[in-house]
Amino acid sequence: MKRTQIFLKQLCLFSLLVTAACKISPSNNQSETPITLDRLTTIASPLPDPFPSPTISPAKEGFQGQINQWAVSATDQQATESAAFAIGEPDSDGCDLMPLNTSWVYETDDLFHAEDYLQLFYPEPVLPTGVRIHLAYTYSSIVKISLIDLLGNPHTIYKSTPGELDACPHLLSLDIEDIAEPVYSVRIDVATLNAEDFGLTAIDAVELIGTPLSEPYPTPQPTPHLTMSSIGINAAEVEEGHVHFEVFNHNTDQNLITTDCDAFSYNVSDSETIIRFFSCDDSTEIWLYLPSTDAIDSTPLNSYDLIPTARLFYNGQYIPAVEGELWIDQLSETRMSGVLEFKGFDPANQVDYYRTVAVFNQIPHNAEAALKPGDMITQWVEHVSSSSELSPDENSTAQALGSSDTWFECADAFTAWKPDPSDQRPWIELYFKTPVIPQVLNILLTGCPEGISQVNLLTDTDYFPLDLASAGVLEECPVALMFNPIRDIHLPVIGVQIVFESGVEGCQPGLDAVQMIGAIPE
Repeated sequence: MKRTQIFLKQLCLFSLLVTAACKISPSNNQSETPITLDRLTTIASPLPDPFPSPTISPAKEGFQGQINQWAVSATDQQATESAAFAIGEPDSDGCDLMPLNTSWVYETDDLFHAEDYLQLFYPEPVLPTGVRIHLAYTYSSIVKISLIDLLGNPHTIYKSTPGELDACPHLLSLDIEDIAEPVYSVRIDVATLNAEDFGLTAIDAVELIGTPLSEPYPTPQPTPHLTMSSIGINAAEVEEGHVHFEVFNHNTDQNLITTDCDAFSYNVSDSETIIRFFSCDDSTEIWLYLPSTDAIDSTPLNSYDLIPTARLFYNGQYIPAVEGELWIDQLSETRMSGVLEFKGFDPANQVDYYRTVAVFNQIPHNAEAALKPGDMITQWVEHVSSSSELSPDENSTAQALGSSDTWFECADAFTAWKPDPSDQRPWIELYFKTPVIPQVLNILLTGCPEGISQVNLLTDTDYFPLDLASAGVLEECPVALMFNPIRDIHLPVIGVQIVFESGVEGCQPGLDAVQMIGAIPE
């Protein structure tokens, strides 16, 4: 199903449920037949039961006894710090987006079907009578506005399409008449619907107006919307760092496997990222293929093997996706939450039809984030300093960064660090990204290892000299000085210091690269 069709389907489903009225979008008469939202519906995380029914103040007459509230906290789809720029009263200076930290800004950036949301939370639950949104630029990408009640249910009060505003700053004022549940949160969905759209949507502040409850009532813990899966759970109901997935025979709807696990693997290339979800109960796996970029939100899957796509490994067979969707609700540099659903036929017979549903909560979306204490990792140098260098370019200190790149004619190689000939006691210090309990150290040299007088492992507070006599030597180009294994060092090591003796006959100092292998500390 195309993205536009999905979006229209959501609008149609919500229009059957929503009876709220606003000045901009008057309500129509709707059927009172209960409607069950399908798996595309997003709701706030459910609150624990039992949850007592609140006491509502008497009916609003002339909007008497109302209170006006500004948001006290906020979040967005990317969990950025800038969401907080929309809390409190309006404080932007006209339409200049100044000061910079006074508005939450959504930029379409010519991304067709780009989406985001801003969700704001208020200190006191109210029976709502109005919402006032202060916009501080000339464009609005707002496509939907919902109020969230105390049970986490959304009530849509506004739908529109992106477009230019006729005034700036602009006040989007919505009057509410028919929501009989107390609310505590406002969610604003923004989207790019056309490839030609470009504009900045700047939300300065959002005011919630309503009648307070006659008795004090606790406001729920602020929780952003999370996609509800077709199996009736969202990411909030899965243990953090885990994925819950189920596999069904789609012909009979029989559940074939249910598992909850925190085992993943990753393979990254220039064109794609492959994330594998493992079952903790058997050999079942889910393979998710994503573009190398992280610009993902709600994404229809392609038929395997056109990325983005997925496939299931079940009962010794790979089941490629023929249709499906990936919803990313929260995405940071290292973690993501959301829902993956897809269907596929067994390619061996084209009869067995499978449906896969995976719900994940703050799982790592790259190999580095997936590391756990005790895992062994291999690292090359990320930062380096030295007593001197032969030149600022060739044979510079920076030549010791990263993996080995010297393979022949070591004595004359420009791809290795060499000190200034006048340096009487040259040294170089090399640091790694992740502290580890060291197991193996490989020093790759362009000169003879006899020129080294000291090798010290560095911690945050101390250093540990290694016994040079215990090292092995591999006479190649580069020459490898190998400490394997390293014993009796149980503190996290962050770097290596290598000290050379100048004037060793026939032995010019030179360092190509340093490799550290160690375990992630507890």
